[in-house]
Amino acid sequence: MLRTPSNAIDTLVGVIERITFQSEDTGYTIAKIKPELRSCKTSENLARIAGREGVIPIIGTMATLVAGERMELQGYWVTHDKYGKQFKVTDYKSLQPNSVEGIQKYLGSGLIKGIGPSRAKMIVDHFGVETLDIIDAKPERLLEVKGVARKTVEIIQKGWHAQKHIQEVMQFLLANNVSITYAVKIYKTYGDDAIQMVMENPYRLSTDIWGVGFKTADQIAMNLGVDPRDPARIVAGARYVLQKHTEEGHVFVPLDDLIEESTAFLDVEPDSIPVALDTLVRSDEIVYEKDRVFMKPYYHAEQGIVRHLDRLINFPRPAPPEEQISLMIQTVEKNRRITFNDHQKAAIHLSFTKGVMVLTGGPGTGKTTCVQGVIDLFKEIGSRVILTAPTGRAAKRLSEVTGSEAKTMHRLLEFNPRTRNFNKGWEDQLDADVVILDEVSMVDTIMMNALLRAIPDTARFIMVGDADQLPSVGAGNVLRDIISSHVVPPV
Repeated sequence: MLRTPSNAIDTLVGVIERITFQSEDTGYTIAKIKPELRSCKTSENLARIAGREGVIPIIGTMATLVAGERMELQGYWVTHDKYGKQFKVTDYKSLQPNSVEGIQKYLGSGLIKGIGPSRAKMIVDHFGVETLDIIDAKPERLLEVKGVARKTVEIIQKGWHAQKHIQEVMQFLLANNVSITYAVKIYKTYGDDAIQMVMENPYRLSTDIWGVGFKTADQIAMNLGVDPRDPARIVAGARYVLQKHTEEGHVFVPLDDLIEESTAFLDVEPDSIPVALDTLVRSDEIVYEKDRVFMKPYYHAEQGIVRHLDRLINFPRPAPPEEQISLMIQTVEKNRRITFNDHQKAAIHLSFTKGVMVLTGGPGTGKTTCVQGVIDLFKEIGSRVILTAPTGRAAKRLSEVTGSEAKTMHRLLEFNPRTRNFNKGWEDQLDADVVILDEVSMVDTIMMNALLRAIPDTARFIMVGDADQLPSVGAGNVLRDIISSHVVPPV
């Protein structure tokens, strides 16, 4: 646990002694710096913190940090329960090493391709404190060093310029008030083209970089002097307003409302918004339906739900005679020592005669008992029954009350975190005769469509939930919409 005693910004200058940890994905780094005490600006007792080893622990997001690099760090002090005082870096810049020892460690760190520890020593022994200036301005002089061939010089020169470019990119981003965390993400996404990409259209950051929203991109754009009426800004702002509505649970926004809100949010002329929306249509991001505007994934998900429900509702399936179902219900009542009420019996009959149904009702209305009966009856005739729920907690509870395995929807559909897609779907459907979805009020439009795609034509689909419970976190109010459509029979 970290405790932050002060928000005062201090400055440390020194040489990175070693890297303890650095994430390739995020740039988060834990390292030790050997401070140059006279150059540091802090009220803390650095000698005491550095101790016998003479180094200070630093933490934060830093790209391409290497041992031997001379740095100027800005940040504040935090206290870790186990590791004590640490310096949390909020801003940094690379400085050239100012000593022979520092230059040798810097070059020998592996930062520059073609120079390892032994070659770094040979080069520094030859050129001394002028080493970095020689590599930068007169690299051909490296041929003076024994064992350095022309091809090696070319490799070193290429590696040196690549490293300088990384620093230039990072300094450009930091100078434009981009946080270290986002600067690392931007560089890892765009590489050497980062400055050009950001200069051309800073608003692309809001779609290309996870975690960079419109407001952050807009601030960067304003720092770069972008005109507030720039078409790229209006397109990104209209997209942001529409996305905010989906985050609040809405699948679409009325066109007039979207134009009005976007105009006020961006402080631009109303006529500029339809032009921006047309751009989003051409880029295949949004869909118009009459006077409603959808983000494309939600439009297709809603259309998919309708199409797949229709498919499952109308597929012909054989059903046992009513008399046989009644006898099977009596058997389950006897085995479980329970008595189903008329409402529950009607629901069980409906589960055998309809391809899709909704079992609804508030707490204590007998939904769970009814589901147990449905599971028992379908298993009795050899049907493959799958139970699922939107959350781990709901799936665990469903398993406990039914005595049968239940999986979360993501686990059932085999979510792939690398591709952000499901392995199960239209081309690889579930091996099931009956799919029972509990807590359906918590399921959003995207997830319902993903599940329906994976249910084969021959399977029956039973939804269980309370329409009066809180709706899903994601966009859409699927259960309420299905019930109000009167297409799927509720019980």
